[in-house]
Amino acid sequence: SAVERLDRMAEIHEKLYRTQGLQEIEFGGYLRMLCRDLLASFEPAQSLHVVLDVDADEVFLKPDRAIPLALIANEAMINALKYAFPDGRSGRIAVSFREISYEVLRMSISDDGIGMAEKRRTGSLGLTLMELLAEQVKGGLTVGSGAGTTVTVSIPA
Repeated sequence: SAVERLDRMAEIHEKLYRTQGLQEIEFGGYLRMLCRDLLASFEPAQSLHVVLDVDADEVFLKPDRAIPLALIANEAMINALKYAFPDGRSGRIAVSFREISYEVLRMSISDDGIGMAEKRRTGSLGLTLMELLAEQVKGGLTVGSGAGTTVTVSIPA
């Protein structure tokens, strides 16, 4: 729901500021913590079936860039945990954050679940939110769906 989404956003802001102060955030480490916490917060039965793999470079970002990326990761993780593995299916969520070059940072969240139904792709509040957040950091967001779903955002370094 929208209220849960806002609560989650407030929690992300609070955790970032509490752990890192206001200067710069080591985003790779923060992303690992965020994804582990999200997996743990889902009902235990579900999280037992999902393997999480986070592979993140150590990159320092200012909060105005780290927060939109964290919110995109949060939204993509929640979508994967809610929809990718119905009826107790097992699966894997792979998260990566890479410094592709001196110019580009790329984050992707992918699952090997059932893929995203076409009807969820159009007019989805979550997808619209992720696109707006990517624009905020001058990035581009793509969502690929086939064998699973992959959300990728690339931003200038």
